[in-house]
Amino acid sequence: SPCIDLMNSYFRRTSLTSFFLGTLHLRLLANQVIVSTKSWELHNALENDLAYLKGLAELGQQAPLQMGPYLVAGGGWFGAAATILSLSQLGLIGFSVAMINWVWLMAALGFGATLVALIRRDLVKGEPGHNRLINAVWSAAGFGIFIFWGAATLMALQLDQGVVLSTISLAVLVVYGVAWWTIGTLTRSQWMRAIAVTSFLAAWAMAWATGTQFEWLAYAVAVVAVALIPGLYLIRIRGKIT
Repeated sequence: SPCIDLMNSYFRRTSLTSFFLGTLHLRLLANQVIVSTKSWELHNALENDLAYLKGLAELGQQAPLQMGPYLVAGGGWFGAAATILSLSQLGLIGFSVAMINWVWLMAALGFGATLVALIRRDLVKGEPGHNRLINAVWSAAGFGIFIFWGAATLMALQLDQGVVLSTISLAVLVVYGVAWWTIGTLTRSQWMRAIAVTSFLAAWAMAWATGTQFEWLAYAVAVVAVALIPGLYLIRIRGKIT
């Protein structure tokens, strides 16, 4: 009868609608599970990355102690050379241009020999894994200074302007400041950041003193302040710990 046909048609439409709604609901639930799983995986990945960086910072807190002898070597040799040249610049001793070049050459050779000895000693002792990050910062700083020295020397020869070499001292102080600030941030050390600020300010003071009789005296004081004294302090701390 027409009434029965109408009811059958209604139930068929209702069943189809329920089927499609149920399928849609299942798909939405599946997508929600996938999104939740991906969000959880991303959250875990971020937590692992943060934990790794935090571990590097915490483990690296003892790493700078090993850099003390290297800082003493650099500050000692080049601080001594700058002091000798400052005495000549102040008129207390007489040095020719050739002798000035010999002073820097001897300082460079002395530092190089000390550096080789320190590296060989540390290779025998071995390097802790967490110390590599700190060493990478100082290695990059030293390599950058060497590259700048070579480039400035080449520029001075090309232009026949020896004054270009005066920028080397500024580069040294700026690179030291960057290295100290980076290490201080990694190890959460406020005094290292203070050394970094001192190094930056010393670069300005050095620029102001350039061309005066206090040029090399300013550099000697700066090198002692940002390399020699901090290096001796690190050696002292390491001695107390070990």
